Amino acid sequence: ARATARRPLAWASAWEAVTSLGESARESALLLRAGLCNLAPSRFVDARGDAVLLCRAPALDADLPFLDRLAELSRLAIERLAPQLPTPPQALLLALPARLADEQGRLDDAGRAAVGVLRRQLPRGWDQLAIEVFPQGAPAAAWALRRALQRLPRDGVLLWGCVDTLHDAGVLTELEGGDRLLRPDQVDGMRPGEAAAFVALGARAVEGAVGLLACGFGDDETAADEVTLDAALTASLTGALAPLRALGARCNQWLLGSSHEEVATRALQNLIGRCGDVLGTAT
Repeated sequence: ARATARRPLAWASAWEAVTSLGESARESALLLRAGLCNLAPSRFVDARGDAVLLCRAPALDADLPFLDRLAELSRLAIERLAPQLPTPPQALLLALPARLADEQGRLDDAGRAAVGVLRRQLPRGWDQLAIEVFPQGAPAAAWALRRALQRLPRDGVLLWGCVDTLHDAGVLTELEGGDRLLRPDQVDGMRPGEAAAFVALGARAVEGAVGLLACGFGDDETAADEVTLDAALTASLTGALAPLRALGARCNQWLLGSSHEEVATRALQNLIGRCGDVLGTAT
């Protein structure tokens, strides 16, 4: 059913994150507003012999390997979120990096091992938590959210979350091969980081909860070229903006993300021009 201002799709009652900036969502937001990025030389070395610049979560040891980093980031975020929940969540819809999937898009052995470590580290009383994973990389969080809304419980909450780290030699080598790493001669390169974030979603409003008014999802699961990517972005943005347009309202705060590829950047620029009717004057 289409959401309206009076009937949100879901209620977000609690959330937490561990990021490359801070050890909590509140700390990360504060440091982000202060303009910090926590960029520093790492133990990884590029083809030139220079240390790769990374953003590392302060709560994690620099030498912790890739799979252990995923599990530890998740553990720390869930550990901080758990005290905010009156009862254990009924399920966890978890978005994971695509490099943990096999050729059929299913979780591979490494991914299953990482999820197994996470399960063993869950808070007391969460032993029966159902974990559904989405190892599709960039679009995985959207797919996990769509699934979370489908199985939203009448009572209690479920968790929607995502975890990823680029502190991995294979990933960094691939980024370097595509000339996408930040260097003195590549100032618009990526600042590889890491984070885990989880949101408690429920069907009932509680004190302090934030209503989720609408979600937009692309029709195509895979954006193979500029045409399908543009169509998917258009469909997702149209769905997300439906409540604003229905109310004749405008929004001054926008958070738009794009990868480093020129195709995605051009598509995003085109989309901005299509939502002028809901752009606030102080955007």
